[in-house]
Amino acid sequence: MFFVLFVFSAIRYDVGFDYPGYIETIVSGSDWAINRFELGQKWLVLLSRQLFPQFFFIANSFIAIYFTRKAILRMSCDVSLAALTFLSFPLLYLHSFSIVRFWSALAIIVYASTLLQDKRYCFFSFLILVALCFHKGAIVGLLFIPLYLVRIPVWLNIAILCTSFVSGEFVLSQILSNNLPDNMFIERLVNYAESGQGSDGMRKIPYIFLFFDLILLIRLRRYALTDSTNYRNFTIYNIGVALMFLFGFQTTLSVRLSSPFICYLYALIPFVVKFKSTNVQFKDRIIYMLVYWVFCSSLFLYNVNIINSSLGRSQYLPYKIFFMQ
Repeated sequence: MFFVLFVFSAIRYDVGFDYPGYIETIVSGSDWAINRFELGQKWLVLLSRQLFPQFFFIANSFIAIYFTRKAILRMSCDVSLAALTFLSFPLLYLHSFSIVRFWSALAIIVYASTLLQDKRYCFFSFLILVALCFHKGAIVGLLFIPLYLVRIPVWLNIAILCTSFVSGEFVLSQILSNNLPDNMFIERLVNYAESGQGSDGMRKIPYIFLFFDLILLIRLRRYALTDSTNYRNFTIYNIGVALMFLFGFQTTLSVRLSSPFICYLYALIPFVVKFKSTNVQFKDRIIYMLVYWVFCSSLFLYNVNIINSSLGRSQYLPYKIFFMQ
C-alpha cells in the first residue's frame, strides 16, 4: 500500500497548492528564491534543475512515505488500520501534496520520536538535524523529549485540552504585543498571526481530531490506554489536538505545530476500532472495522473535494500525471 501511495504522490502534476510555485522556482527561480529554502531542499531544487523538475516531488514523496512507513511499523499494532488512517485523515497523506517541504521534515521527526522509547537520544538528535535541512519547522520535534520523559496525569491532560479552547485570543494578543523576545521563531509566529485566519476549508478539521480525542479520553481503560506506552501515545496526541485549537486563529500555524503529535493517531486508532484488550466479540469488532472503513472513505472524499478559496477549486482535483502533459 505504501508503494502505491508513493507512486500517486510522486507522479502527480499540478496537484497540491504549492506545486506551481515549486515548479517555477526549479525552472526559472532566482538565486534569492532558491536560497530561502533549507539546505536539503536547496540541493533538491538544484539537482531537479539539472535532471528534470518532477524529481523534486519524487524525492520529497519518497522521504515522506518512507519515514511514515517506518514510524507506523514502530508505533502501531495494526499497520493496515494505521495506513488507512494516514491515507484518509486530513493533514496527513493528501496534505503532503501541498506542504511538500514541511511534510518531508514531519515524517522524519515523527519517526525520530519513536526512537525516544528506546532512549536513542543521539540518533533522535541526528534525525532532528536532518529534518531541519528540509524545513525549519522541524524544530517543534524537540517537544517530544519532555513528552517522553514526563508522565502527564489524566486531570492535567483534560486541563490542557480545555484551556486550549479559550486561550487562543490571549496567545494571539501576546504574539502581536511586541513584548516577546526578538528571534527567528518569534518573528515567524508574528508573521503567521498577522496573515489572518488562513484556509476556510481547514476550520472544521480540528473537530474531527477532537472527536477521537474525547472518545479516547472518556474510555481510557476500555481501550487499554492506561498501559504506560499507550497512555504516553494518547498524551502526545492530546497535546497535538490542544495545539491545534490553541493556535486556531491561524490555520497554517496550527497545522505546523500540531501535526507531528497528531500523527500519533497511527498508534491509537487500532485500540478504538478493534477494541484491543477487551471482551468485545469478534463479530462486533468486524462491524466496528467496517464502520471505520466507511468513515475513512467518506473522510477521504471530503478531503479531496475541499474547495481552496485561493484556487476556487479543489487543490487535489483533477488529478494529473506529469509524463502525460
